[in-house]
Amino acid sequence: LQTDVASRAALDTLPGPVLTAAVLVGLGVLAIALLERRTPVDPGFALRVKRAVGVAAVVLAVVGVAGALVAVGDPVDRVQTKWDEFKRGAGVATDGQAGFTNGFGGARYDYYRVALDLVEENPVHGVGADNFAQDYAARGRALEFPAFVHSIELRTLVHTGILGGLLLGLALGAALLAAWRATRVEGGRALSAAVSVAATMCALQWAVQGSADWFWEFPALGGAAFALLGVACGLAPHRSRPAEARDAPAEARDAPAEARDAPAEARDAPAEARGAPRGLRLAVLGVAGVVLVAALASLVLPWTSAIEVQRASKVWPADAPAAFGQLELAADLNPLSSQPALYEGTIALRLNRLDRARTAFTEALERDSREAYATLALGVIASQQGDRRRALAFLRRAAVLNRQDAVTLGALDRVRAGERIEIPALIEQFQILARNADR
Repeated sequence: LQTDVASRAALDTLPGPVLTAAVLVGLGVLAIALLERRTPVDPGFALRVKRAVGVAAVVLAVVGVAGALVAVGDPVDRVQTKWDEFKRGAGVATDGQAGFTNGFGGARYDYYRVALDLVEENPVHGVGADNFAQDYAARGRALEFPAFVHSIELRTLVHTGILGGLLLGLALGAALLAAWRATRVEGGRALSAAVSVAATMCALQWAVQGSADWFWEFPALGGAAFALLGVACGLAPHRSRPAEARDAPAEARDAPAEARDAPAEARDAPAEARGAPRGLRLAVLGVAGVVLVAALASLVLPWTSAIEVQRASKVWPADAPAAFGQLELAADLNPLSSQPALYEGTIALRLNRLDRARTAFTEALERDSREAYATLALGVIASQQGDRRRALAFLRRAAVLNRQDAVTLGALDRVRAGERIEIPALIEQFQILARNADR
């Protein structure tokens, strides 16, 4: 909690300076654009300015590299040290810092290790969308619960396989090609080229950061990046029609009489032939309509299910029957998710309704057989009810699914020693596990 508060406090200081800088840059570009429109720049002067800016950029790059070498000392040793730190996973933040402020530490190397193993094992179809958390819980070495791979490229390969990776590469490659065409200065397009460069750089910054973080989960960042990339693509010059196309009408006027009489023959064609294209269009529209409805349902139904789950989590202390009804509705709306059953089981545990909790957690396992939290809860319930054999079976399975979790390992040790696990003592730990599963 202290880490979250510190992180939010640090983030709260960013919007003001970032917004101010963006407004100032925008006003500067607008002023230059208005000045250029009213007073056209001499081409020779523009060329000299361009060369001067290029020389200045090269000089700054050389000075920057030289300064970095002086600051870090031996670059080979520095790189080796940072690589060792990255592999070792050192430097995990404990003071509220996050992201790259922690240097090269953290557990990303272990995330990537598990991700590459999964890609090697499932190269074609991947492991499915957002399934990395379960695989990392079973294979990871860090005491963390990452829901994401922390890399756009690896996330795509892990979840959707090589096919998904190729589609992502094709889409981004096509967009960057169009953006590159828009950056070419020709035919008085200096302002458009400048805007295209700025928009593309913003999108690339998001992509670079997203290659080692999970920026795609923030719509305010990802949406802006793709919008700017779309602006850059939209400013690409449109090619004019080739000369052959422009001459086509004149050639058509010189066509023989038989060709000019073709429409009259078409009018005499049978009704069945004239109706075929219309029927085909209706069939295509029907299929498109079905696909559109299915796509909307795949978005709206899970979203509505999540809303019902959140409502149930808030109202259950005052009205438990209403909460259970909302969770049943949520489960019907999204039959692929185990979250409604997990919440139902947790609420039932809080109310000491063990039979309902066992039924709910069993349903969660039927929907997702690798759900570590449900497996742990069933083991604890079995222990509470005196079924040691069943409790050991569930807890051993939970330890395999989440091998680094101290709660699971401690519960397993206690049952092995012949003790019973008291549910009230573990409810708070269950809540922590549920929150980690939702991150």
